[in-house]
Amino acid sequence: MARPAALLVGSLLAGSLLAAACAGGGRDLEVAPPPPASTRAIADDTPPAASPEAGAPDASTHPDYERLVTRTHGTFGLAESRGIDAERLGQVLEAVANDFERCATAAQRDGWLERAALRLVVELDAHGQVAGIDTKLDDPTRGGKVALMCLVAPIKAQNFGEARGSGRRGLALEVLFGPARVP
Repeated sequence: MARPAALLVGSLLAGSLLAAACAGGGRDLEVAPPPPASTRAIADDTPPAASPEAGAPDASTHPDYERLVTRTHGTFGLAESRGIDAERLGQVLEAVANDFERCATAAQRDGWLERAALRLVVELDAHGQVAGIDTKLDDPTRGGKVALMCLVAPIKAQNFGEARGSGRRGLALEVLFGPARVP
């Protein structure tokens, strides 16, 4: 049987490693100021998952976004995209939102899904692979684990398709997420 002191040291070390992993080792995850009031309103009133028959909400209802994708545990607003085929971008956003929903459902069930806002700026290479990613989380004390495991990792695994023309390629995605409300 392990001694209590050894368990405490092991727990602290494991917690430090988990915190470093969730925070991207201090390099990938930054703290951003709270989102504007209009964005916070979306977080507080996240609509239920859209049915497939309803189609995707169009940007005219949220003029600040090129595209808006909602799921039970999150709302994804595409703030900007450059040099990415619109059809391929739509497929990637749907895949990321679906992966996020599966991950967030498990996180809520296990008790570690917290309400947070994340802004991702993703730079792409000419082959459609993620060349760099900059993340800003609204509050460093919550949401980091979900941001890393449920959003950053799945986005890094995506291929956005070959370059269309020259110039910088990428996108900015704002995500509001949290536990689903129980009626």
